[in-house]
Amino acid sequence: MTWNDLKNNDITYIVKYINDKLNDSKSLTRVAIELGVSESSIRKYLTKRGYKRINDEYIFIGDNNMTKVINSKSQSSSDSRFNIAIEDDNSHNVVIDNQFKNNIISLAKDYDKIQGVLNWFENKDDTSVIEVVQDGIKIDLPSKDAIRTTVRLNKESWNLFDGFCEKFREFNKSDLMSMALLEYIKKYDK
Repeated sequence: MTWNDLKNNDITYIVKYINDKLNDSKSLTRVAIELGVSESSIRKYLTKRGYKRINDEYIFIGDNNMTKVINSKSQSSSDSRFNIAIEDDNSHNVVIDNQFKNNIISLAKDYDKIQGVLNWFENKDDTSVIEVVQDGIKIDLPSKDAIRTTVRLNKESWNLFDGFCEKFREFNKSDLMSMALLEYIKKYDK
């Protein structure tokens, strides 16, 4: 069958045909070669008609961004996906994996705790101020003016400071040295 022959069918048949080929452990590139067309042509054709490729399967994305499974798989011991029905104005089938299912179950188990946090947040007093203390280096110099000076230092101390500056390359050496001197002065000048 060629791509032009396949395009003469309705979109659900086209999607089923391509999904069947993908389920037969064929890549979209191989399917495209068999149909005598480029992979991007197939992808663009299906995307324009509201289909998206999820887990090697083209799935229709509805008007309300609800996901509807066109070619649903049955649950088996080797298949880690499950079909569930979501009830709203229309009934939609959604394919989810084990991790998502476990996350939803975990959220359901902690429903009361989550509701408690949400209620606290909605009813909290906005006048209370929480000061966040951040660990790490803060450069808070009285002015940004710098001078050049020559100072003799202990070699071991300088090597340690130089190694320290290498760890924190986001700061320049001049600012780190100035902050170190300021902190020393504030600590011992009493």
